[in-house]
Amino acid sequence: NKLDNNTYQINHGNNFIILFNNINFFDIQYLLFNSDLLISCHAAVTNVAAALTVKIFDIIDPSEDWLFEKYTVHFRNYTSFKRANFTILADNIISKLR
Repeated sequence: NKLDNNTYQINHGNNFIILFNNINFFDIQYLLFNSDLLISCHAAVTNVAAALTVKIFDIIDPSEDWLFEKYTVHFRNYTSFKRANFTILADNIISKLR
């Protein structure tokens, strides 16, 4: 369901996901400040979430695994997932939510 020009809601059983498209960094900071979990590819937003102690599910490229192990050692509430086929990746993420 499209909520507005940049916001979509996907319903899944009793839960829902809200997707934001084309928002600025200040809006992202606001969202993170009011969030319990970030699921994202590793980027600046990951560091903001870490500073706010938001739980992070970080999707990283397997070829850079060694690098992110060094960059994220100080993050709390951090779990990394190797980039993979979407179905496999989604199943891995969902299993950590249970």
